[in-house]
Amino acid sequence: MSTKKLFILANSIKKHHRCIAGREVVKSPDGNEYWAGWVRPVTRHDEGAIYQSEYLLQDSSIPAPFDVIEIPFSGIENSSTQPENWFILQGAQWSKISRWSSAEAQLLIETPKNLWLQPGVKQDRVTPQYLLSQESHQSLYLIKPVDFRLFIEVSTNWEGIEKKKRRGVFCYNRQWYNFSMTDPLISQKYFPTFPNHPSGTLELERKDDLIICVSLTPELKGYHYKILASIIEL
Repeated sequence: MSTKKLFILANSIKKHHRCIAGREVVKSPDGNEYWAGWVRPVTRHDEGAIYQSEYLLQDSSIPAPFDVIEIPFSGIENSSTQPENWFILQGAQWSKISRWSSAEAQLLIETPKNLWLQPGVKQDRVTPQYLLSQESHQSLYLIKPVDFRLFIEVSTNWEGIEKKKRRGVFCYNRQWYNFSMTDPLISQKYFPTFPNHPSGTLELERKDDLIICVSLTPELKGYHYKILASIIEL
């Protein structure tokens, strides 16, 4: 067992439950704190999704971006494609220590060359084989995009039934991306009536003044899909 202190940067929807991630805050021998790597708390059920009963804090609130939380873990998952995954300690209480601001989050902005772009594969997914072929990789990034927009995508299945999805489109390092959006706070703000919200593109109040946490999902039918786990308006 080990307890980690996380600066939360994402609490997104996953299989009707949640996927939470943040950067670890570590104390050095001289007492100073410094930033360590990403940590994604996971479980052994529902593809790692976390139930509400498992992530509720001591005051019954829900972890949100900028919260600083202490989480007990039973051990690392040792996932080859999601190296940030740690198994939570079942039945243990999560504790909120403090809440920081967007200033701290902006210190953590990353600048990868691209977002897991694999030649010959659609830009919103990547294969495990490609990830493992890289010298090093991570399955979470905090980046600053430009010209960010949300939209409702409508598709029709083989039965003729329409299905709506919330997605975001943005430019990063001169490359356009179009990912599924799983941020519940932004969804409630901009799509409060979803799925009854009309289709089409929606301009954000500050489309160039935000940071986003992008994440890879667990493998599904040969691919890890890229999602917008959190959208943080500055």
